[in-house]
Amino acid sequence: MNPGLLGLIAAIAWGVHDVIGARLSASLGAVKTATAVTVFGLFILSLWVAMTGEFPRAPAAQLWLPLISGVLLALATVWLFAAMTNGSVSLTLPIVMSYPATSLIFGAIAGRAPSSWQIAFAALVLGGVVAVAKTGEEQNGRGGNIKRAIGFALMSHFTFAIGNFVGQYAATIYGAIPATWISRIGGCAAILPLLLISTASPGKFPLKRLPFLVLMGGLDVLALSMLNLAGHTPQPELAIVTASAAGVFAIILVWLIFNEHIAPLRWFGIILTFAGVAALSATG
Repeated sequence: MNPGLLGLIAAIAWGVHDVIGARLSASLGAVKTATAVTVFGLFILSLWVAMTGEFPRAPAAQLWLPLISGVLLALATVWLFAAMTNGSVSLTLPIVMSYPATSLIFGAIAGRAPSSWQIAFAALVLGGVVAVAKTGEEQNGRGGNIKRAIGFALMSHFTFAIGNFVGQYAATIYGAIPATWISRIGGCAAILPLLLISTASPGKFPLKRLPFLVLMGGLDVLALSMLNLAGHTPQPELAIVTASAAGVFAIILVWLIFNEHIAPLRWFGIILTFAGVAALSATG
């Protein structure tokens, strides 16, 4: 299994997922959208597990690993949609999807110290993110919303990084699909109470939006399964790095389909961010 290829499949799935999510969360709200995606993802995975018999067989003592991963990823999804609700896709996604640079920290903690080249490329990613963030108020002219968008994007960034790191480790114990299934149970357990607390009408979803929410749930579990499958390869971090190209796909899609205006400085920051990510992938 090639971790880079697995990450690329995840990137395409998440890119489409994020574009749909940006539109739906603007009308449904971040928590409702994330809850629907998490629940439908669990339903789809449960059907798959029931048909294939891929139920978890590892000791229950380590169930906390995929469960914690699912909680973190559910929160990261809420914060991703909250960021895109307050700011544009081209502002928020480079911040969220630059988390492979952060994953170097976890690699160092696990005993895999980054090389000088990896540190340099991580700095390039950081420079691109700063450039994107600096264009926020100038391009959008909504200071308060932009600050919230950047704040939510940073929260999503760090929780995605930790959640995927833990999830890949859990996949080496339980297998890719079982680990993803368990994590989705943890995600639902965390996000459903949040839905009940945060909205007055938690059960009301427009029927015409349901097909898109189901599609997002399927794309999300497909992407997570690809990353967890890469946990069995010698370089699982490479899949996480490649998967962050989802931001590139999403930004190009909203630019082409929805004519989202992107200022030259933001394009420069986007290019810097994902060039650094691509360079990190090559050094993996």
